[in-house]
Amino acid sequence: MKRSSWIALFLLALAVGVYVFLKNRPVQEKPSNEPTATPRVYLYDYSEERGKIVAIRIQDSAENFVLLEKENGQWFIKAPSPSLADQSKVTMAETQIYGLGVKTILEDTLDLPTIGLDKPTYIIEIRFENGATSRLEVGSRAPSGSGYYVRRDGKLFVAFEYNIDALANLIRYPPYPPTPTPEGTLTPTPTETPRPTETPTHPPDTPTSTPE
Repeated sequence: MKRSSWIALFLLALAVGVYVFLKNRPVQEKPSNEPTATPRVYLYDYSEERGKIVAIRIQDSAENFVLLEKENGQWFIKAPSPSLADQSKVTMAETQIYGLGVKTILEDTLDLPTIGLDKPTYIIEIRFENGATSRLEVGSRAPSGSGYYVRRDGKLFVAFEYNIDALANLIRYPPYPPTPTPEGTLTPTPTETPRPTETPTHPPDTPTSTPE
């Protein structure tokens, strides 16, 4: 076989090898500039074992508090003044508890007085259907200004502020049902009192002179 034929076969084999290599080479994904989404962490997740929330107690540093308890499927205000609660407002409070998002998980060795947890601003106590309880203490605002230092059952976090502020407002504005608006009463239109009819007066008769 001529030398040129060997060279042609060699180049053909080389081309086939390069083709097979490129075809079977693993594709490397291009790096993405988009940040990786971090899953949101919450202070409370619904648990089938614990069941639903059946009691909520929220207290401030001045020991003002509101106590809500669920009985026979309905929410009642037990304090400050016993009453049937506005069910939609308490359902919203339950949603806000489950929506308490964690901004930062902290070390449990932090000095409590420096973050306001030696004397909490608010204390939120929760009881579940199976009798389990949880205590959430709210301390100072974090330096970022968008969260509070909190301690849930001994563990420290920075939690987003919105839901905490909404729950704390229940102390000042307990979820009493709206007061029904009384139906309007018609005011009778005043009638005009008729004036008394004036009796006409006649001038006195002029005496007639008698002829002499």
